[in-house]
Amino acid sequence: SSQVNVGDLLAQLGVAEGLAMTAGGFNLDLAMQGASTREILKRSSLSVGIKDGAWKLTAPGAEGGLEIQVPQATISAEPEQPIGLAIDGRIDRAPVKIEITTDTLASFATAKERLKLDVKVALAQAQLNLTGAAPLPVQAENLHFAMDFQGERFSDFDELLDVDLPPIGPYRLGGKFGSRPSGYYVEELQVTIGESTLDGKLDFKTGEQPPRLDIALVAKHIQLDDFDTGDWS
Repeated sequence: SSQVNVGDLLAQLGVAEGLAMTAGGFNLDLAMQGASTREILKRSSLSVGIKDGAWKLTAPGAEGGLEIQVPQATISAEPEQPIGLAIDGRIDRAPVKIEITTDTLASFATAKERLKLDVKVALAQAQLNLTGAAPLPVQAENLHFAMDFQGERFSDFDELLDVDLPPIGPYRLGGKFGSRPSGYYVEELQVTIGESTLDGKLDFKTGEQPPRLDIALVAKHIQLDDFDTGDWS
């Protein structure tokens, strides 16, 4: 098929709401076996190919969004194995790889209230891992994950975000990540930069104009050399 609104399709299936994803090309290979619905879902497999797609991510309360160009993506499910989504995309000129795994096909034989989600994102020499479960249908304003985010330098995001971040790193952020109608937050936040470790919380209000980021961190001690920004100001 061509020109498929993937977001509308997932909404009709009761999986996700408000997902702005389209596909220029869409193909489905489905192998079904079994004598009952439960047995079919347990023994069947599927493979979906998406080409020339686009995925627009909109933050809670925000008007604009971030568009991911999706030249190619696949959705696959083998018997007794988690359903997987793999995206090989771009944000402007920056390559991004996204992998999402969830429950098995067989688990949909009975009504589900929550959907397991494991998300991995590789972007700008950084890796983001999110693990958790979301109420069905999945909505951007109601997500809760265990987060692990690490990379080489904050300044690696300069071109992508059109900002001038300090060249500090390597870094690692962990905590309990969540979303709500006002934006995003991280509780039990732990920030590691070099040999320094700081604890606290983060609140990112994306519904305000301009967006507001509040971070509160404490540490028993820090290594000042870990925060040497050179000529950056």
